[in-house]
Amino acid sequence: MKRIGLLALALVLALGTLGVGYASWWDDAEIVQVVETGSLELGVRGEAWLSGDIKDQATIDVSHGAFKFVKDNFDYFQTVTVTVGNLYPSIWVMENFYIALGGTVPVHLSLGVTYNDPDGVYACMTIAWTVTYPDGSQASGSGIPALIALLDGYQLHPCETITIYLDKHLEQCAPQGKTASFTLTVTGTQYNY
Repeated sequence: MKRIGLLALALVLALGTLGVGYASWWDDAEIVQVVETGSLELGVRGEAWLSGDIKDQATIDVSHGAFKFVKDNFDYFQTVTVTVGNLYPSIWVMENFYIALGGTVPVHLSLGVTYNDPDGVYACMTIAWTVTYPDGSQASGSGIPALIALLDGYQLHPCETITIYLDKHLEQCAPQGKTASFTLTVTGTQYNY
């Protein structure tokens, strides 16, 4: 029995040193992936003025909605509203709208218009426009449908601005004492979607 006990003890000691004898060094490496998504921020700012035979009767007001971002030291907003009071024939309303992409993802523009004009005021208004592209080139035309057709699908890149100049003139056929409006919605969708 004593012999079996010594044999068992020797076997345990031999197996204990066997693990240490066959140990090896090791190391590992890691792959870390960080994903930062881009941003898409389309903003607008505007300015407007009157020209023609004004006689201090017509008024104009430009207001901006919620702040979105700053680009080239200018604030850009969610909306811009131009309100003209006491408009009558022989007055021109001139407006500049600057549409900028403040994010990091290029977009394709799509435009839509909604009129609130039950009395036909816009039917008696001419609207000429000039678009100035980021590279300085220009395109001109007349009518909101032609403006929409021109810019629909245009690709705007990060930090670029496109300018829309509108020149509106109320004709003699316009009804008196009426209110009309239109909303031009500019949507930017990621360019590859």
